[in-house]
Amino acid sequence: MISAIAGLKGPYILSWEEIGRTVQRASPGVFVLGTFETALSRPSIVGRSDTDIAKRLLSYTGFDTHFGFSLCPSAEVAFLAECELFHDLQPAFNLLHPELPEGYELQCPRCARLRY
Repeated sequence: MISAIAGLKGPYILSWEEIGRTVQRASPGVFVLGTFETALSRPSIVGRSDTDIAKRLLSYTGFDTHFGFSLCPSAEVAFLAECELFHDLQPAFNLLHPELPEGYELQCPRCARLRY
């Protein structure tokens, strides 16, 4: 069910073991956190990593129960995907718009923000 949004895989249990099993290489990517029931309808967090999504997900273990993720070919693509998820899903604990990756000048595809 979660794979319908932005090519996300999951939901998976948010644990060291499951992250190690499902995210098998260091890569930029996006993720959502929530419970199994709310990961799609209203996730608690939408986020990204510009370099290693597994490492970023590991920092959230214990925060929530489930995650979905999608690997991205670059930090730029991860930022754009995070913006789309942020606007579509309106996560409960993301109070601020996603920040621009360091060294990039990009525009959010939804609200035309530049250089946060």
